[in-house]
Amino acid sequence: MALLSDDIYLELIDIRHYTGKNQRRVREMRGRLIGRDGRTRQLIEEHSDVDLSIYGNTVAIIGTIESLEAAKHAVDMLLRGARHGTVYRYLERRKREMRKSEFRQLTTG
Repeated sequence: MALLSDDIYLELIDIRHYTGKNQRRVREMRGRLIGRDGRTRQLIEEHSDVDLSIYGNTVAIIGTIESLEAAKHAVDMLLRGARHGTVYRYLERRKREMRKSEFRQLTTG
């Protein structure tokens, strides 16, 4: 994805807004976002059509407005303690909704 494109945006999320300054909690939250073998991060990227980077205390999300909102909500859910399965179901539902929206736009002009 090219950040220089007019319809691509960058969102930065500071993990410390959810954990405070406790570095142990920051590491735990990074682990929740990355998942085992990077699977959670990969699912967020694939289902939301975004690029996701987790480094230090920061989560960076790059994508279109609609994609960015879906990924941002998923990250927020995980940082607030939602179960991974709940987040995955949310992402699957949003992916279906985005596909339907794209299809409607193609068929209506």
